[in-house]
Amino acid sequence: MSVDHDFTTPRHGEPYGKPKVSVVITTRNEYPQIYVSIYSILEELVYWGYPFEFIIVSNLCEDGTPDIIEQRYGGVWRERGRLKVVRYNDKGSIDCSRNAGVAAATGDVIYFSDAHMSVTVGTIHGLIQAWLKHGGMWYPCINCWTDWEDLRLRAYNLTLEANFWGTQSFDLPSWAVRESDRHIGLYTMGMGSHATILLGRQTFNLARGFHPGFKTYAGGEGYLAMKLWRLGVKSWMNPNTLVRHDNWGLKVKRRDDGSYDHGRGYGWTNSEVWYNFMLSAYTVGGEEWMDTIYQGCVKQCNGVALWINELTSLRDEIRVIGEEDRLWIQDHAWKGQSMKQMVDEQPWNDPALV
Repeated sequence: MSVDHDFTTPRHGEPYGKPKVSVVITTRNEYPQIYVSIYSILEELVYWGYPFEFIIVSNLCEDGTPDIIEQRYGGVWRERGRLKVVRYNDKGSIDCSRNAGVAAATGDVIYFSDAHMSVTVGTIHGLIQAWLKHGGMWYPCINCWTDWEDLRLRAYNLTLEANFWGTQSFDLPSWAVRESDRHIGLYTMGMGSHATILLGRQTFNLARGFHPGFKTYAGGEGYLAMKLWRLGVKSWMNPNTLVRHDNWGLKVKRRDDGSYDHGRGYGWTNSEVWYNFMLSAYTVGGEEWMDTIYQGCVKQCNGVALWINELTSLRDEIRVIGEEDRLWIQDHAWKGQSMKQMVDEQPWNDPALV
């Protein structure tokens, strides 16, 4: 199948690959902001002529989002196979909600998006065409709606020992710039933001998606990216792409001066975040990695016995619910490589892979 390397002008009717795209948008009390994501992504897919479906996953929404979406689009869109609304109300969890969305998907490619994103023309097309050539999981550059366009999140600096996660990096690796190569800048990296990612549905399912134990927020990036690396699946960045992320959220309260406070329609606790970090570390890295994260969380408890006791209880729970997944990842690791061996070798920093 031919791959398109021109990400600016549609070539309708020409033979570059057009796999079916399942757009999975998870949302929790983000109406009407979710329309920005829907219409922005829709415009991009129609522009390039991709077959697609939207799967809107309502995660404990209390603002009527699933009913409104179904009423507005449920007729023609549903009849044409363009829309599915999934109500995932088992618990608050963006990652488990995404699992539920993929379970309803029929596309070749999964495009995960937050409900507060906008996409520049050529971005999804560029990710798909790069995926057709290289496989793996793909990230676009990200900036905020109020940022200058050249301020782009291009990767995460890994902080695995601290929280099995990462911090934002706006730097392009020097070895990723190849002047003589038409496909400038495609490079592998450890992980990036999950505000939006793209990968094959088969890859996601074979890797068994996100762990079903995840709580509300945080940890999913480290879990999925590091697990895929251990399984031999690379994470990639296409720096020629760009999506914009709304860091403000919805207007929730008017101040006395007439301006607004902003906020998301959801929240999380420290214990939920700690739980997710330890779960990621244990399943992907084992007891040693979880203990490192646990000790770091203990320091954050500032000697408060109640918090430390809760943290210890969560760690013991994770040993039970994470054991089967830990063994599965260990048994399916690429070349039998351990987490420590992989981190020491850092395969994501190898320019030979580009």
